[in-house]
Amino acid sequence: MCFPARSSAICPTFRLTSFLVPALAVLGLSLSGCSVGHPFADPGEEATRLALGSLPPPRLAVMLPQVPTGKAAGLLWEKDMVVALVGQSVPAVGRMPARGDWAVQLGVKPVDGGVIPQYTLVDGSGQKRGSGEGSEIDEAAWQSGNAEALNLAALQMAPKLAQQLTTIELHAMEEDPHSLHNRPARIYFSGVKGAPGDGDTALGKAFVNFLNDARDQVQSSPKKADFSVGCTVKLGRVEPGQHGAPPQQQITIIWRVLTAKGVEAGAATQLHEIPAHSLDGKWGDTAIEAAQEAADATKTIISNYSRRNQTTTPSGASKP
Repeated sequence: MCFPARSSAICPTFRLTSFLVPALAVLGLSLSGCSVGHPFADPGEEATRLALGSLPPPRLAVMLPQVPTGKAAGLLWEKDMVVALVGQSVPAVGRMPARGDWAVQLGVKPVDGGVIPQYTLVDGSGQKRGSGEGSEIDEAAWQSGNAEALNLAALQMAPKLAQQLTTIELHAMEEDPHSLHNRPARIYFSGVKGAPGDGDTALGKAFVNFLNDARDQVQSSPKKADFSVGCTVKLGRVEPGQHGAPPQQQITIIWRVLTAKGVEAGAATQLHEIPAHSLDGKWGDTAIEAAQEAADATKTIISNYSRRNQTTTPSGASKP
């Protein structure tokens, strides 16, 4: 993609080289099809306050299986479940639930020659919200606490449990008029820093124009903002051009998206080699093209982090 600059004949070409969301990196401009599960994602202070009765709190207690035999296996299985759930971005802890905690109650169902591992998801009021099971474990493996069999059971069940948590949250967000499913995201833009020439102003104005729409509303204050965005620009040292080309510089533009709690939701980085000092004056269309790329990436970061584009099917499964 070429960004023709009105102010000069130089045409620096920026490309979005990295686009990051939690646990995901997408190279280039391939921004479609990205989906990251965040069963405990914070959709905003107001939305969280209104949905406290429906959403899981920021921890999930995994309870030791209450079974008359196989205690050693139960202890190992509990640890495996915690590790497997953390791998699914679920903040699980192995302990008895405190007041208000959601919990995973582990257990087994005896069958001929073995047991079937099971779990029950219970909310803070003691209400059952989901369940599932893994593959059968033979009696000898259960009694001896076979590590491979127990780890397999945990790996089988953790994705199912994470999906159930995601579906519960999506239902709550769909029903909550104050969640990002049903209202625009409030975004505070802190501006651009470090750009040469008029880049701070030109990039900032263009970015706000492209970002601000019916789904993403830019505001001048960080108060009650769901996300904040800031941009930094850095120029590398001047390097001699190769084969008679003019001297070059590398320019790096980083757009960081933070949640209301200051957690990084994602970042978009633009890198390019440009003729030295070619952006020391007016940026012209270069600012417009770079800002449009960055605004598109920011919208995708916000959508992926909040999962506002995800819905639930009548069967209760979530879909992007």
